[in-house]
Amino acid sequence: MTGGFDLVVIGGGIIGCAAAWGAASAGGRVAVVDGGDADDRASNGNFGLLWTQGKGVDAPPYAAWTRRSAHLWPEFAAALAEASGIDFGFEQKGGLHFVLSADEAARRMAALAPPGSARDDFAVEFLPAADLGRDIPGLGPEVFGATFCPRDGAVNPLRLLQALRGALARANVAVFQGRRADGIRATGGGFAVSVGERQLSGARLLLAAGLANRELGRGLGLELALFPQRGQLLVTERTPPFLPWPGTAVRQMPEGTVLLGSTQENVGFDKSVGVAGLAGIAQRALRLFPHLGGLALVRSWACLRVMTPDGLPIYEESPRFPGAFAAAAHSGITLAAVHARVLAPAILAGGLPADVASFAAGRFADWQPHDGGPEH
Repeated sequence: MTGGFDLVVIGGGIIGCAAAWGAASAGGRVAVVDGGDADDRASNGNFGLLWTQGKGVDAPPYAAWTRRSAHLWPEFAAALAEASGIDFGFEQKGGLHFVLSADEAARRMAALAPPGSARDDFAVEFLPAADLGRDIPGLGPEVFGATFCPRDGAVNPLRLLQALRGALARANVAVFQGRRADGIRATGGGFAVSVGERQLSGARLLLAAGLANRELGRGLGLELALFPQRGQLLVTERTPPFLPWPGTAVRQMPEGTVLLGSTQENVGFDKSVGVAGLAGIAQRALRLFPHLGGLALVRSWACLRVMTPDGLPIYEESPRFPGAFAAAAHSGITLAAVHARVLAPAILAGGLPADVASFAAGRFADWQPHDGGPEH
């Protein structure tokens, strides 16, 4: 038996690594069991947005949880950069969501900033195209404007994951890379996790394996309403700077490439790339920035998001096996700071933070697994 650890984390993506590093930073002895590159890794296929704009419009607890993470991000980013020695491109200077008509702008602002809503550092404002054009060259004639939130931001998602893994190594976290948890069982005083011929012993367990949480959770008495949603993306060749803020459909990376995306397709575990989906992404991007039509596309790919029927996270402790927890969310980048600084220390101490009481798995008691989408 290898251990004993205070916490064993199953899953080495953004959520699992952020929680593991947070637990280690709080003084815990931590192990991470990570799968192989062939697994469904949402961490490898996203825009890297740190986003509050529109989060929790109809769910105040989610808005509060997201904002708490946004407040924690500057300290979290500085500490992680120091611990890892890796620059992962953290910026939090605002973000844009482009709109193409007055009606689209009115609907969006009515939802995000209704009359009489509080004006704080998370307030969303509308920027007309004339104002945007002073800072963004090449804006298309169809662009009516964009909504802007000053607390939005972005990172390089692949380098963020690299930084988290580097920080885990420096914190002496035991990482079992390219290995899966072959078996998990309660031992009375904790949990035993089989990883090949090894047996890991942990006082507490966190399932952070994305879509695999659904199957892993069943063995621990956890019914987790999770399903895959495909997102397709494109990236162009490098081009001179033209977009100083990250956007939801178009984002220029620091090295000059342009990310275009993404689709929201309920097609089960199909990660194939389709012409129709990519064409839709490209067509909207060209309406926003016609000059992108002159750039070569260098890569297209698809990933599977981890979704719940209401789009909000799930945080749950097993009622049958106390000390076994699950965390799942499609906003792993945005929530990384709060997962490290709030969720992980609470789990290490033996419970969940009060902030996540609204995100219990039991709210989907009548949901039946259906990999095509949330409607069944």
